[in-house]
Amino acid sequence: MILLSTSCSMKFWSRTIRGSPRFSKSSEGVSESKEVDAALKRGAAKWFQDMKNQYTNKDLFAHAQQPHANSWLYPDSKFLSDGDRIKVLRLRTNLAPTRTLSNRHASDPAARACCRCTERPETAFHILQECESVSLVRQERHNFVARQVARICREKNRGGLVVEEKVYTSPSGVRLKHDIVLEVDERVVIVDVAITWESNEGILKQKCREKVEKHSLLKTLFPGRVVSFHGMAFGARSMLCRETMQAGPSIIGEVKIPNALSCEFQCMVASYWSQKERQP
Repeated sequence: MILLSTSCSMKFWSRTIRGSPRFSKSSEGVSESKEVDAALKRGAAKWFQDMKNQYTNKDLFAHAQQPHANSWLYPDSKFLSDGDRIKVLRLRTNLAPTRTLSNRHASDPAARACCRCTERPETAFHILQECESVSLVRQERHNFVARQVARICREKNRGGLVVEEKVYTSPSGVRLKHDIVLEVDERVVIVDVAITWESNEGILKQKCREKVEKHSLLKTLFPGRVVSFHGMAFGARSMLCRETMQAGPSIIGEVKIPNALSCEFQCMVASYWSQKERQP
């Protein structure tokens, strides 16, 4: 809501000022209009930063600059019921009911321990990424999203071969299993999917780079072919990075932002159900 309010205010004042008699279609008017737009953007950015500094829970703002991955939040979205949308939003902003949050003022640290494993404080991060009680559900979340990527590869490459979860051995003896290997004519595209906890886009970018570096060892297994490697990192709470979005052209031969958004949204829903599955 904060981000939407900021955007609407900027657009309103920009239209109001540009529509005044002071701003004509002359080059001088255009120049002044651009200066006003730039000043409005700077002011909005400063206001947003000042607002962030007032809160200790920075996760409230972690996804503010993710307009594509926020589409499921709009009221006319048909993906979720209103009740589930609110619960998913709480999970995304780190306000889901956990023992760490509910018992944050308790003097006994045990009151904040995970109710299942009792080894770590019970946080949204622990539930979705660490706790052994949902390890199988967590694996299924990864496999589910990987299957969606594989399905899109098949739909967009009718004449190609898509192989899932095949184990390869590098010349140095390293065994690696790829989520997806796409073979089309002389082109081989190797894709590995990751779902990670995200507090900023840089975490996802780093995960993509790690995947590419890890699997580049296998390039020699495809002599005479054009081989490319892509990591597709999705945030556990619905965040996208540029690297994941740009993997589309190499994987399916065209830019398909909605496909990436579909996978990202499904990742968010899978995280939500993982949390529900774990609740006592």
